Amino acid sequence: MKQDPTRSAIAPLNSPFLLLDILAAPILLSLLANSASFAQTGSAAAIDAPALTAEAGENAIELSRAAVSGAARYELWAWSTVGGWHRLDEGNLTGTSFRHGEVTAGTENHYAIRATAPDGAASAWSALASLTWGADRPTSTATPSVASAERRALAALYKATDGANWTRNDNWLSDQPISTWYGFTASDDKEVTELRLSTNKLRGSIPDLSTLADLVSLDLGENSLSGPVPDLSALTRLKELGLYDNELSGSVPSLGRFGNVKQANLSSNRLSGSIPALGGLTSLTFLSLSDNRLTGSIPDVSGLSKLTNLNLRNNRLTGELPVSLGTLPRLYILHVGGNPLGGCVPGSLRNVRTHDLDDLGLPDCATPAPTATPTVTPAPTPTATPG
Repeated sequence: MKQDPTRSAIAPLNSPFLLLDILAAPILLSLLANSASFAQTGSAAAIDAPALTAEAGENAIELSRAAVSGAARYELWAWSTVGGWHRLDEGNLTGTSFRHGEVTAGTENHYAIRATAPDGAASAWSALASLTWGADRPTSTATPSVASAERRALAALYKATDGANWTRNDNWLSDQPISTWYGFTASDDKEVTELRLSTNKLRGSIPDLSTLADLVSLDLGENSLSGPVPDLSALTRLKELGLYDNELSGSVPSLGRFGNVKQANLSSNRLSGSIPALGGLTSLTFLSLSDNRLTGSIPDVSGLSKLTNLNLRNNRLTGELPVSLGTLPRLYILHVGGNPLGGCVPGSLRNVRTHDLDDLGLPDCATPAPTATPTVTPAPTPTATPG
């Protein structure tokens, strides 16, 4: 349990705190709200204490405050009859409102906030803003808005991938529009369309992102992500998927469900198993699954008429090169070296502009000899019978 943010300024009440926490939390909160101990100690009261209000919202408690002159950020804590004191913000709260969605019907909730100046000087704590979120309010049947559902999914991503230690996490988990969060492109703060966090020191597993249904581009490459690739089948508008240069394991997701995907790069991971069917990827132009641990044969690619670049290098693929590779009209880059493939190289693949077919050490497939045209022996001309 996190420490009560006000305890450091309440030396006279140190002994009663433990007893009050257990037996008389409401009395304690009343004392705190009216005690001078909420005032800033020392001489650093350079900025005013914020004024905080709490109102019941749809399946949440809406907190708001007036802006404080000279404040760089704010520190927001909550107390409930369920969980005691805990901090709500992630250390980067700057907005004038906050939505507390993790509330239980019928519980008492009390909030305190203080402002911090750029030099680190803190204001006094605010008076407590208190609210009992009514037992008559449903907590599980309300349908969240698209924006709130997306914010929850993004908060889960932040927490699951050590967001506090990302290279950049500007505005993340704040009440600012999602379009202002680092790595995002969003439409009017309602639809997250692009999420690009490559080379940003993400560490951990990728959580469920299915509520980001409007996502068009997802680039989490060159990080330290591990664990399996989550089910992304709900992202039906996805056109670009970049999970390259991580430590992801498990199987390759069923890419055939993404009919709109144009580019998919899952190279340089620890993915294993076979390559899933690719027949439904009619818009695909670029596919890289290189430098993994994939086994089995190369699937049929005859339906990928727009494919220009295919990289399956450095896996454990076996079997023969499918003849369908040579039928792709736009294929001009093909990398399949570093696999124990067998058979021979179809002559049609030699027409691909850039390839590493020679690295396979396979002979070219023999060109079938033309079938000889049989010689027709003319029938003898009948001789007239003498009369």
